[in-house]
Amino acid sequence: MTTSAKHRTLLAVAVIPLLTVLLRTAWINDDAYITFRSVENFVLGHGPVWNVGERVQSFTHPLWMLLLAAGRLITGELYYTPLLLSIALAVAAVLLIALGVAESSTGAILAILIFTGAKAFVDFSTSGLENPLTYVLLAGFLVVLFHPRPGLRWLFWLALGAGLLTLNRMDALLLVLPALLVAWWPKRSWRSALVVGAGFLPFLLWEAFSLFYYGFLFPNTAYAKLNAGVPVALLAQQGLFYLLRSVDLDPLTTAAILAGLVTSLVVRERRSLALALGIILSLAYVVFVGGDFMAGRFMTGPLVLAVAILIRVPLPSLREAPAYLIFAVVIGLSLLNPATSPLLSSFNYRTTTNPNQIEDVRGYHYERTGLLTATAFNRLYDQGVIKGMGDVDGWVACEGMGSKEYYAGFQTYIVDRCALTDALLARLPAIYTPDLYVGHYYRKLPDGYLTTIRTGENHIADPKLAEYYDHLRTVISGPLLAPGRLAEIWRFTTGQYQHLIDRDAYQFPDRKVYAIEEIDRAAHAQRISGDGNVTPSFGANSARIQLETLAHAPYIDLGLDREFVDVIFRHGAEVVGQALISGQYTPLGNDQYHIVAVPEQARTQGYDAIDLIPRAPGDHKLSYVELIAPAHWQTPIDNPAQLLQAVHLYFYTIFRGSAAQQRDLLPALRTQIAGATDAAWVGVPLDVQVDLLKPRDPEMQATVRSHLPAQTTLTDAQGAPRVRYLGWESRPLTPGDPGGIAGDLYFEVLAPLPYASLWFHIVDKTTDAQWMVYDYFPEASTNNWQEATVVRVPVMLEMDPGTYDIAFGFWTPVDRERLYVDRANDVYWLSLGEQRAEE
Repeated sequence: MTTSAKHRTLLAVAVIPLLTVLLRTAWINDDAYITFRSVENFVLGHGPVWNVGERVQSFTHPLWMLLLAAGRLITGELYYTPLLLSIALAVAAVLLIALGVAESSTGAILAILIFTGAKAFVDFSTSGLENPLTYVLLAGFLVVLFHPRPGLRWLFWLALGAGLLTLNRMDALLLVLPALLVAWWPKRSWRSALVVGAGFLPFLLWEAFSLFYYGFLFPNTAYAKLNAGVPVALLAQQGLFYLLRSVDLDPLTTAAILAGLVTSLVVRERRSLALALGIILSLAYVVFVGGDFMAGRFMTGPLVLAVAILIRVPLPSLREAPAYLIFAVVIGLSLLNPATSPLLSSFNYRTTTNPNQIEDVRGYHYERTGLLTATAFNRLYDQGVIKGMGDVDGWVACEGMGSKEYYAGFQTYIVDRCALTDALLARLPAIYTPDLYVGHYYRKLPDGYLTTIRTGENHIADPKLAEYYDHLRTVISGPLLAPGRLAEIWRFTTGQYQHLIDRDAYQFPDRKVYAIEEIDRAAHAQRISGDGNVTPSFGANSARIQLETLAHAPYIDLGLDREFVDVIFRHGAEVVGQALISGQYTPLGNDQYHIVAVPEQARTQGYDAIDLIPRAPGDHKLSYVELIAPAHWQTPIDNPAQLLQAVHLYFYTIFRGSAAQQRDLLPALRTQIAGATDAAWVGVPLDVQVDLLKPRDPEMQATVRSHLPAQTTLTDAQGAPRVRYLGWESRPLTPGDPGGIAGDLYFEVLAPLPYASLWFHIVDKTTDAQWMVYDYFPEASTNNWQEATVVRVPVMLEMDPGTYDIAFGFWTPVDRERLYVDRANDVYWLSLGEQRAEE
């Protein structure tokens, strides 16, 4: 493109709004103070560490940390220095792209407009984080990429840009790796590979330093976040939420990235395609790690590449109207969400919504740390005094960690429960919770850990973890050249001490543990009869069902009221199978349950414990757990518990089973249930029997009808069948019930029924007193009873404790007609027999 004086003047004028927006929105993020504390300790001679005396890399951006340290040495402070340095880098990056990448003046101005209106780019052009240095390194890489030169020198400069980008933040390499490979491939040879390696020399030197000084190749934050033990499915879900949050907060950034990807497919130029692949890799990684709690932070790198793709294509001249239409679209997208648009941001900018724990962090911090809004008073957190801290020797923190800890001074030892700055806690899994707050994965503090820190003597109660910490302390706190330290680094690098960490104990410290005999169907029946304890429950930290012996049953029946629960089968410490409850529970009678098919390895090897790990927060009620092994059922089934297992498995297979399960299981289940003895059917609750009439399965319906306690047809005055009485089932009173008799009447609707109510005739067995209860209307009016359905009528009769004979019937208040049991003999009542009223 041309770089005439007129063109440069045009760009200088165009960049003024960008500079204005950056100054108006400049702010410092609280997380930046994590790096600032390491910078301060480095400058003061304590090393680039978080806590003095422990070599832990608490920052993810070594190059940015070193640049801040240089600025801190020159200026003596760490508020204005990072802000002004960030603004200068962001503007330099935009100018590099406009002057060195754009193919036309239209493209250059388009780039400036997008960067000025994109919330993610503007927000993280300051913030104190490494983003602006990423911008300028990406810009430099792009300028070199699109201006190839003969020989290997060009490849070296490209590799150096990629290497510095990686040194600034390791995962940023994904953005440029495809483009670097595309540039290297035509020149591929051992020599060109060495040239690329030379470009990465600064990064490799840092890695050598990191391994020797810290004892580890990666930042401590990587171990803290990637070692947290969060299931990949939960992370991916949260990562997708992160991308969607960008659509809401920052439509321009999302639109620009999509436009860049589409443009690369249209132009099919290999460098643009390589950049598009870099965008896809970066966004895929963002999804894989669960995104971030800072909305937009990881969208900025893809945005820079997308803009580069867009401004490489031929665009209308500034003298043509379509150019201004493009500019208008960009401005319109930047104003689409006026509440968050950087062009409209005011000095009192603040946002409070936080869906899926993904924050508009500038809105949260701007009033306190903004360049144009902050004062020394509201920025300095009481000049280093942390409220609530008893003394200056120790503090346990996590959420909101940053400026308070920075201003507390290097003499204060900070224990970080999120493990970003703590080497031991970073090696422990986070306390499991499905309610993810990415980047804030809390650890259980091992018993004795705080005492260990305060005294310097190992008081950790877990003997294996105490041994692990002794080895770790040699690496992070011992003399750099202490005998055996390098050997310890090697053992940690190769994972030789991982067996000393009981991950289960720290990931699920509040796990509920039940012996299966405490929570089987017999215990469940006792609870619902009112004689036992309340239904067991467990929260997000999971439950474990401990079996009496090694089991090989192919199914488990879980009385669980929630879905999206991982079921883990264990044989001792080994996981031998895993299944997911992903569908809605099956209601059958009073039970709400799931049938889980045990994985083949678990069936074959056997399992002695079952873990239930929820993927959603909240209280999960677990009424019972029962193993189902059809091969062990008696033939014919004469055990009520086994028949109920067969019924549960049948009902679940009908409504929730796969086509293969229905094909393979149902015939055998029908045969086994049909052959069950009367003694077995006596133990099947009436509500379960009635529910078995609902599937469209004539064979099962016939089986059930042969065992129902009552099947009396009620007719109208003309003798037309209306309903069939199926039975009465008493139920225990609940705390909200008055004293009396509670139960359920069951009916099968044979034909539409007019507006009708129930009447009851009651005889006190002690006094022979008699009375009637008229107009007991069902909860669902009989007008709405549909033909061929089965209905339940809950009944609550208030009366004093005692024994009563009760009969009931139907009548229609409008015309005072009754339903008859035997029209010829004028019989219109049905007896419930002797019933006991309770207090």
